[in-house]
Order: sequence, then structure tokens, then C-alpha cells
Amino acid sequence: MASCADGETLAQLAYVHKQLGDHAAALALMDRAHACGLATAEFHNFRGTQLQITGRLAEAADAFRAAIRSRSTFGPAWYALMRMRQDATADDLAAIEAALREAPTGGADRVALAFARYVVLERLGRDAEAWQALEYANTLAAARNGGESPMEARLADALDSLAEPGFARPDGEREADGPQPIFIVGMPRSGTTLLEHLLGNHPQVATPGELADFAQQMMWCADVHGSGLLDPHLPARLRDLDHALLAERYLLQTQWRAADRPLFVDKMPTNFMFAGLIHKALPRAPILHLVRDPLDVCFSNYRVLFGDSGYAYPYAFDSLADYYAHYDHLMARWHSAMPGVII
Repeated sequence: MASCADGETLAQLAYVHKQLGDHAAALALMDRAHACGLATAEFHNFRGTQLQITGRLAEAADAFRAAIRSRSTFGPAWYALMRMRQDATADDLAAIEAALREAPTGGADRVALAFARYVVLERLGRDAEAWQALEYANTLAAARNGGESPMEARLADALDSLAEPGFARPDGEREADGPQPIFIVGMPRSGTTLLEHLLGNHPQVATPGELADFAQQMMWCADVHGSGLLDPHLPARLRDLDHALLAERYLLQTQWRAADRPLFVDKMPTNFMFAGLIHKALPRAPILHLVRDPLDVCFSNYRVLFGDSGYAYPYAFDSLADYYAHYDHLMARWHSAMPGVII
């Protein structure tokens, strides 16, 4: 690919490197793609996100502005830019409101612009208007993402039935060579990222970020791979998984991320659902549970756009409260089933 001069191809390769956690290589490929003439709003926004991850904040802001220049109604760039900045102006608000009027109804741009408008109003100290804007933004997001499905409730019931001492007890100690995981779980917006950064300051700990590998390998072992957590066959198959195989496949997919360090962090907040399965498969792996005040963590979820990440619950108070209640109940059950295991 050293001679590749197709911007779209280079951008796709950059995305692969981003997924692998190699942000430096991703940015180098993006620079080449830009030099080949790729300058869409989506490309500039992608580049801005990578620059932000690597701490190059001024360049990230410039990339988000380039995305907006490319398409004034491109909501994700407006939202990212406004969240980065600690100030806001009346001109920002006017530009976002103009874009909001032009953005297609029901689209992702309109949702992101609505959240950006909320951020600006909050920065300007116009609290009553900001609250109304946040309610409107969440209404749009709820309409686009939908709420909890019956399958989610079925999965929750299945996990609750597993949270008992007999199931959660490991079959025995499993010796595993190579780097070992440290799991961080909890509600989204509970402080899991902060804890990951703190652990990453230790020279023996790698921090590859949010990894979907445990859930993916769990689905593979349940023979529902590629179907997602809402596959109708998954709940009935969780009790009879081959946990030794699950551990083997998980480590095979993740250990390389540790590079030359003996430990790596798996910071996927929603792994709280599978705490018992994690312990059964990987009994030596620490499970760190981040707990935040219920009102604080729920409001923090409500005021953030998760995009098309699969989180549908935060955009309405009823579904948000139900999700928190399920999380709180299930974690209490896992703690009771595995005393002292979850820290």
C-alpha cells in the first residue's frame, strides 16, 4: 500500500488501524488520504476524533471546523467542537440554529446539532433554555434509536438467573501464559475512563480502551456469533458455555494489545452484565466496579449523545431509570454470588 494514491482506500485502512488502537498509523494514513484530495465532512470529522484521542486538541478543533466548512449541517462535528471548547458565543448558537433548521428531519445530523445547541446554551449560562434544548435533543435521539426491546428484558432475566454462587464459582484455576486482563465495569459515565487512565500510568499496565472481545467470544461460544447480544438463542445458552474455551479465545484475541506489558485493561462498562461469566472463565482476572451517585450518573448519561453506539436507554427518563435499576440489581446479585471477587 506504500504507493496507494486513492484517498478512500487510505481512509478505510486508517479506520482499520484506529480499530486496532494504532492511532499514530491511522493519522499518518489520513494525512496521505487528505493529500490525495479526500476532504469530505465525514473524513475531517474522523480525523478530528483521532487527533482528539492523541491529545492534539488544537489540530482536532481545526479538523472539526474543516468538516463544518465542508458541510454546514454536519452535526457530529458541531457537537464534538462545542464539547471541546469551554466557551461559546452567540455566533456559535446562531450558526448551529441555522444548521438545525436545514438538517433533514430524523437524521443523525439533526440529533447531533440539537445536542450541540444544548451545549452552547449551557456554556452561555442560559440554563432554562439549555434544559429545554436538552429535552428536545433527547426526544430526537429517542425517536431515532428506539427504546428497550423485549429481547433486552429477556437477556436481563437470563443474567439475573445466573447470578448465584453455584454458577459463578469457577470450575478451577486456569493457568494462562502471557499478559492478563484487568476488567473495569460500571454504568457508562461512571468514571471508568478516569480509572483506566490512572491504571495506565503504571509501567506494567497497557490501556487499549473499550474492548468488545469478551461479549464477542461469549457469543461465539454460544454459537450465535455475528448476531449481537439480542440474538433470541443467547439467553438460553449462557448457562452451558464452555468457559475454558471462552477464556482461551478471549485471551487469543486480546493479549497482543498489551505489547510488552504483563497486564492490560479491558474497559468496557457494559461488561458488568457478564461479571459472573468473566470470573468463571478468567478466575484470576481482577474486576473493578466503578460506582457513582445514581442521580449524577443518570444525568450524565442523559446529557450526552452516544450516537449510534447501541445505547438506546439514556434518551428518556423511564428507560434510563429502568436501565439503572437493572444495573444496580444485577451488580448487587453478582457481588452476593461472588463475595470479595468484584472490587
